[in-house]
Amino acid sequence: MKNLITLCLAMGITLIAQGQGFRNSSFFHQWPSFSDSVLQWTIETDLRQLMRHRIKEEYQPAQLRYIDQDGSPIAWNIQLKSRGNTRREVCIYPPLKLKFDKDDLKAEGFHPIHKIKIVNQCSATDQGLDYLFREYLIYWMYSQISPYHFEAQLAKITYKDSQGDKKDWTLYAIVLEPVKDVEYRLFATEIEREESAIKHMANEPYKRLTIFQYMIGNTDWAVHNLHNLKIFKVPEERKVVPIPYDFDYAGLIDTHYAVPHESLPISKVTDRLYRGPYCAGGEALAYAQFFLEKETLIKNYVRDFHLINEYERSQMIDYLDGFFREMQRKLTAKSPKF
Repeated sequence: MKNLITLCLAMGITLIAQGQGFRNSSFFHQWPSFSDSVLQWTIETDLRQLMRHRIKEEYQPAQLRYIDQDGSPIAWNIQLKSRGNTRREVCIYPPLKLKFDKDDLKAEGFHPIHKIKIVNQCSATDQGLDYLFREYLIYWMYSQISPYHFEAQLAKITYKDSQGDKKDWTLYAIVLEPVKDVEYRLFATEIEREESAIKHMANEPYKRLTIFQYMIGNTDWAVHNLHNLKIFKVPEERKVVPIPYDFDYAGLIDTHYAVPHESLPISKVTDRLYRGPYCAGGEALAYAQFFLEKETLIKNYVRDFHLINEYERSQMIDYLDGFFREMQRKLTAKSPKF
């Protein structure tokens, strides 16, 4: 038994070392996630072709440039394409997928995780910028609720037209952690399915997710077809853990194009609707207490996020307050439940 414990401890130390080494050799993780600093990138491509092919999702050549942390100019020859469903159609600036050459990444000492998703601000207006920052804050919030989350970085990207025909675009964007990075960070394996069931979900991670979605007023997710969810097998859970993404239909953001699904009994996305499993008694109390313990942290982070103006921040705080007041009522309820 002693030898077995020694072996397990040794393996654990090795895994931790590998995980830390991965963070140092991942293109995404060369910068700290959820940092106060904003990445400054330039992407040069044929902007007219990008807009023309946004529905077809066809890759086209581009170059990504930035200044490295040691002050050196860096340039990557990449390919990019538009992606997504609703936002690709309703937003002026669609979300993009960047594709690197695996050999180029390996030559620079990076792990060959060669595809990265970015979410551009929907439009060049203050409203489009506000949407983006609010969604970024939601990614951060979920990182405080569950260890099973996507990490994110903010970037300010100047898009230059390689043909010299169109004016530059300067947009803020969310750079999302690739699935393969999540696998390495969590020692996990993505379960690639097109559908699933609640019975397959690990209990606590799933219930935290459902209450979080209720907190931000998001109903645009589903387990049965894995809509806006990825699922992973992690060593510490017998069942799979879900990780949510794409929060632009959340009431906390309240985008102009977001509407609830016609099958739901709400008329607008700012109306909260709990879509998780039944939870009552001591278990409901425990989850209410867990979220209340995060209240000060979450609200202070929003208050201090000065890329959003004070009025918009106060709106977010007001919306979150509605949820936390409800959690407080559950602590004194005779039969608390979700």
